[in-house]
Amino acid sequence: MSLEEQLTSLLARQLSSWGLCGKNFGDLGSVMHRDVLVANRVVRIQCNPARIRSSAANVSAAAVKERPCFLCENNRPKEQETVIWRSYHCLVNPYPIFSRHFTIAAAQHKPQRFDDVVADMMDLAELMPQHFVFYNGPRCGASAPDHLHLQVGVPEEIPLKWNEPHGCYHIIADTPQLAALRTKLLMHNLKTITHTTEEPMVNVIARYFNKQIHVYVFHRRLFRPWQYSAEEPERILVSPATAEVAGLIITPSVEHYNKITATDIASIYEQCLYPADYQQPLVSVGICSATNCKLTHDAQGLNVLDRVTIGRDFHWQQNLGLRFQGSMRTTDVKGVPWYVNDIDVEQYLISVICSEMAPAAPAELLKAHAIISRTWLMHAILQQEDTNGEKCHHQVTDGETYHHQVIYERDAHTAFDVCADDHCQRYQGVHDNINEAVANAVKSTEGIVLEYHGQICDARFSKCCGGTTELFSTCWADIDYPYLTSHPDPYCDPGKHPLNQYALNTYDHATKDYYRWQITVSGEDIRRFILEKTGMDLGDITDLEALERGPSQRIKKLRITGKLRSIIVSKELEIRRLLSPTHLYSSAFDISKTDDK
Repeated sequence: MSLEEQLTSLLARQLSSWGLCGKNFGDLGSVMHRDVLVANRVVRIQCNPARIRSSAANVSAAAVKERPCFLCENNRPKEQETVIWRSYHCLVNPYPIFSRHFTIAAAQHKPQRFDDVVADMMDLAELMPQHFVFYNGPRCGASAPDHLHLQVGVPEEIPLKWNEPHGCYHIIADTPQLAALRTKLLMHNLKTITHTTEEPMVNVIARYFNKQIHVYVFHRRLFRPWQYSAEEPERILVSPATAEVAGLIITPSVEHYNKITATDIASIYEQCLYPADYQQPLVSVGICSATNCKLTHDAQGLNVLDRVTIGRDFHWQQNLGLRFQGSMRTTDVKGVPWYVNDIDVEQYLISVICSEMAPAAPAELLKAHAIISRTWLMHAILQQEDTNGEKCHHQVTDGETYHHQVIYERDAHTAFDVCADDHCQRYQGVHDNINEAVANAVKSTEGIVLEYHGQICDARFSKCCGGTTELFSTCWADIDYPYLTSHPDPYCDPGKHPLNQYALNTYDHATKDYYRWQITVSGEDIRRFILEKTGMDLGDITDLEALERGPSQRIKKLRITGKLRSIIVSKELEIRRLLSPTHLYSSAFDISKTDDK
C-alpha cells in the first residue's frame, strides 16, 4: 500500500474513531467561504471557527517553552493514531482547513528548521501526487515552532495557479533531489538579500504533477499584519501561514469574515510578503579589491575590471583585464572595499569551465567538469554556516619544536559565497573562447550534482595528481570521505597520455615540468621564506625530514630543523608554501642534501 493510500485509510479510521476529529472534519463541509479578486488574483476567504486555536496561538519563545509540545508522542490525544514514514509520525490534523489534512511530525522533538526537512519534503511530494506538502517557517504561521513538521493538503482546495503562481518563487525540477538542491540555493539567496544568517522567513509548498516537482517559496517580511493586533473595528483576525499566502484566507471570526475586503487582503500581503523579483539562483563571487582596479562598462553593458590578479601567490600569478556578466557591487572585506559579482549559477559555471580548462576539451570532459564544479559550489554554499569564517591556523610548541598547521579551505569567505581565484574555483568572467560545447556541457548537466548517502559531495579537484590521487586529510581538515579515496591515475602523465595537453588552459601550458620536477633551494632561502610567512626565525636550517606521507607519497607532516628551533609543518599546501617564494608544485617530493649552503 502506498503512503498516500495509508494516509487515506488513516483518515477514514480517525473520522469514525475520534469524536473531535470527526466533528471538525464534518463542520468543514459547512464553513462559509467566498472569493474576492485581489490584484487580478482570486483569493478565497474561509470562516473556520475551529482554527482559533492556530490563529490566536501565542508562539513567543516564552509561551512555547511553558506549554507541552502537542506534536510529541507522549502529549498527543490517546485517540490519535500514527502512520510511520521514515523518521516521521504521520497524523490526521484534528483542526483541518482541507478535506484531507495531515501533519507529518518528526519522531524526535527538535526545532522547526527547513534545512532539516527539505529533502524529505520533496520526496513526500512525489509520493503523494494527489496532495501538496507545505512548510510553515517558525515565524511564519507554525503553531509548533519547537517541533519539526510538515503538513499535507488538497491542491484543489486552494486557489493557487499552479503553473502561473503569483507572489512567490516557482522552482521546477525533474527529481526530488534536484528540487531540494535548487530550493536550498534559493534559501541561501534569500538570506543574502535580507542580510540575515538565520533561516529566512518562508512558507513553502511542494507538489508533484506533470512528472515534475513544483516548489513555491513565499518570502515573508512579517509574522502578522498590523490589523491582527489592532482595536476594533480595524481588527482582522488573520494570522498568515502557507494557506493564506497561497490564496486561502482563514479567519475564525464570523464578524471578521464578513468585513474583510480585497483592500484589506492586499494590505496584508504587502506587509507580510516580499515581492518575488528574481527567479534564477545567483552566486555572489568576490573578484578583487576595489583599490587595485577600476570598474567601467563596455559597449555591450558588461562590467569591466582592468586589473584582476589571477593565480595569486602561485607560479602562474598575473594581472588581467576581465569582463563580467550579472551585476557588480562593492562590499567591505575587513575594512577594504571589494568588487562582488552576482551572477546566475549556470552562467557562472560556463565561465568556470573556460577558466579552469580549454573549451576545446572533449565534450564528456566538459560535462564532467560542469558536474564537479557545480557540486563543489553547492557544497561550499551550503556548508558556509558551518565554517563561520574561521581560519584554521594552529601553532603550538612543546618547548623544543613548534607545530604549525594552516588549513586554507577553512578560511571561509563571509562577505560573498566564493572567490574568483584558485582558492575556490577559477572564475574569469566572459571568455572570448566560449563555444557551443561549453554551453551544452552546462545545459545538458543542469542541476546534476554528486551525492553520497543523500549529501552533496565535497568535490575537490586538481589539474594534475602526479599519478596518484590523495586523501582529503593530507591536504585539508582531519577527515576523510569514502568517495575521495587514493587511487592510481595514469592519465595525468603528459608523456603517456596527451589529454592534459589540450584540456589545460592556455597559461597552464607555460609550466612544462609539473608532472615530474626538481628544484634546488638553499637553507638560507628556506629560513627567509619561513620568517616572512610565519614570523618565526628558525636560525640556520640544518635538516628537512618527512615525518608522515599520504598514500600518494605527498608529505603530510614535515620537520624543518634550524639551529634556533624546529618546526613541524602539517598539511600539503602549507608545506609547499613555506619552501618556496610562491608554492612548490606539490608536496610529493624526496629530499636530498648537498654540501652547498
